[in-house]
Amino acid sequence: MIEKLIPLKDGKKVFIRYYNQLSNAETILYLHGGPGDNCENFNYAAYLLSKNFNIVMLDQRGVLRSDRVEENEPLIVQMLVDDCEYIREQLNIEQWILIGHSYGGFLALLYAYQFSKSIKAVIYENPNWSSLESIKTLNRNTSNYLRNINEYELAKEIDYKLSNCNNFETLAKLQMEIPWEYRKEVYYIKEWTDEIKRYCSLEDISSDQWENSIIHSKRIIADKININNYIHYIKEISCGSLLIKGDHDPVISIDFQDYFVQNSLNGKLEIVEDCGHFIHTDQVKDFCNIVTNFINANEHNAC
Repeated sequence: MIEKLIPLKDGKKVFIRYYNQLSNAETILYLHGGPGDNCENFNYAAYLLSKNFNIVMLDQRGVLRSDRVEENEPLIVQMLVDDCEYIREQLNIEQWILIGHSYGGFLALLYAYQFSKSIKAVIYENPNWSSLESIKTLNRNTSNYLRNINEYELAKEIDYKLSNCNNFETLAKLQMEIPWEYRKEVYYIKEWTDEIKRYCSLEDISSDQWENSIIHSKRIIADKININNYIHYIKEISCGSLLIKGDHDPVISIDFQDYFVQNSLNGKLEIVEDCGHFIHTDQVKDFCNIVTNFINANEHNAC
C-alpha cells in the first residue's frame, strides 16, 4: 500500500492511497461521496478488494488531507472529473474500473461519459445522477420518517420547502439542518464492526483538515451543474455497468433505478437487503463479493 500526495495539473496536491501489489490485476478507482466526504470509510472494503484488484482511493481536490482550496481559487465539479483523468495518466494506468458512491456516483457518471476510453466498467453504489432530484428524494424520505415518529412540525417544514423551492443548494442545507439522530435513521446507518473501525483511522486529522472538507462541500454544492439531470448519460455508456442499491437507501429513487435497468446498454442491478446508503460499511463483505463477481463475469465491453 502506498500513501502520498500527488500534484495535479495546476499544482494542487491530492491525497491518494494505492493498493497496487498485483501486477496483472484490474485497477479500481473509488470516488467518495458527500460532497466533502473522504475515502477513509472505504478502506476496509479496499483492503478486502485488494486481494484481487489494485485499488486507488483519494480525498478529492480540497478534501481533508488534500490541499485546501482557497477562496480565490476555482472549484467546480468538472475539475474533480478532470482530476481523475490526470491521476490515471500520472499512475500510468491504461484503463480502470470506477466505483462511485452517492455524489461520487455523479462524478463516475460524468467521467464515464467524458472519458469512455479510460474505463473498462463503472459501478454505482447508491448514486446521485441528478443532484436536485436526489436531494428531493432524500428530503421526502426524511419527511416520511419524521411523520412516522410523530415529528410533524419538522416534517411540515420540509414539505413546505420542497413545495416552494427548486434550488439544490437550499435543499441540501435543509437536509443538513435535520438533527443527526434522525438523519442517521433515514440513511439506515448501522454500527460499524471492529474491522471497519480498525481500518478507518482519522485520529490524526487536524481541525484545519476537517475545515478543508467543509469548504469543499460548500463550493461544490454551489456549482450550477447540480441543477441539471444527467441520468440520460446512462444510455450513452456502453461498457459494463452495475448499480448496487441498498433496499433502505433514501437517495436513489425507484424511478431512477428503473431508468437504469431499462436504459443501460450493459447494466446490471444488485439489491442488498437490510442495507441503507453506505453498503461498503454496513454490508462490506456482501459489497465486495458483488463487486468481485461483477468484474470477473463482465467482459468489459469497450465504452
